[in-house]
This record gives sequence, C-alpha cells and structure tokens, in this order.
Amino acid sequence: MSIIEPNKIFVKFMPKDTTNGKMKAFFSQCGKVVNVRLVKPKFDETVYIYGFITYETQAEADRAVVELNDTQMKPGFPQKLSVVHSLVPEARKEQDNFKEAEKNIRAFKRDYQELRQICQANAKKISQIYNKPEEEKEIEELLSKKRTLKDKQDQLKIINNALKDEIDVLRLKVKIKNLEIENTKLKEAQ
Repeated sequence: MSIIEPNKIFVKFMPKDTTNGKMKAFFSQCGKVVNVRLVKPKFDETVYIYGFITYETQAEADRAVVELNDTQMKPGFPQKLSVVHSLVPEARKEQDNFKEAEKNIRAFKRDYQELRQICQANAKKISQIYNKPEEEKEIEELLSKKRTLKDKQDQLKIINNALKDEIDVLRLKVKIKNLEIENTKLKEAQ
C-alpha cells in the first residue's frame, strides 16, 4: 500500500494573501489542476498558509514536486515553498501522532531539565546545611549524648530487673515468715 496520494501534492509556506485562483494559476504550470484546497490559518498572526492541489495525473504531481519545491510563489517573498507528495489520510494521521509524540518528548525533556536543575539546587542547599562545621560538631555531640543516654537506659533496665527479682525474693521471705508465725500459733494452741 502506498502512503502517498498519487495525483495530490501538499504545499506549505505560501503567502498569506494566496487565493484558490492564484494557487491554481501558479501550480497549473506543471499540468492540469483538478482541485485546489487552501487551508486558512487559525491565527491572524500567521504569515504562511498551506494547501493541497490535485492534478489529473501522477506524472504532473511528480513534476510539481520536482520543479516547484524550493521556489517562490511571489517574487520577493522571504519564504520558499515546500512542495511534497500528499500522504494518504492514515499516513497523515500517523505523521500527526509522530509529531505529537515528538512534542511530548520535547515537553518531557524540558520538564526533566527543570526538575534536574531544582534537584541540583536542592542538593547544594542540603550540602550547605550538612557541611557546616559548627553544626556538624553539634550534631556529633548530640549523637554522643544520645548514645550515653541509651547506655544509661540499658543499665537502668538491668537494675530495675534486679530490683524486681529482689522484691520477689522479699515477698517470698515475708510469706515464709507469716507461715512460720501461723505455724507457731497453731502449735501453741494445741
């Protein structure tokens, strides 16, 4: 399947004041023009417009591409014409999708660069924060105090557990003593 429309060409960079009549007259020098479709600009600031020309034969369309590409439609006009074979609608859609993907990639690259710059700036700020000698010394002192407090906390846990064990032993001794007193009272009562 061919991706070009055999008898049709696509022209861009025509002067803004181009009309269907001027277009047909100019492109008729390469053969019989069957149809002309001029695409009006969406914005008034546009200096160039584009359009489609359908010839009677493919040979005429080929001739127009070869002879009229890179020429001027209007003497003194700064932009030269771009004349190429017109793509079939499916190929145009694929080309539009490709252009959209390229646009998205450019936007992604721009966003990536912005984020990269932000990250680099933040990395510099973080580096400045953590590389201050007086703050570094203070942080080291705080970490040392934290380790000391952790050691003391561990020692207190050991002492606490030992005291719990001693309390349990003392409770047992008190129970034994109470039992001995009861036992003595029972013997005296007999």
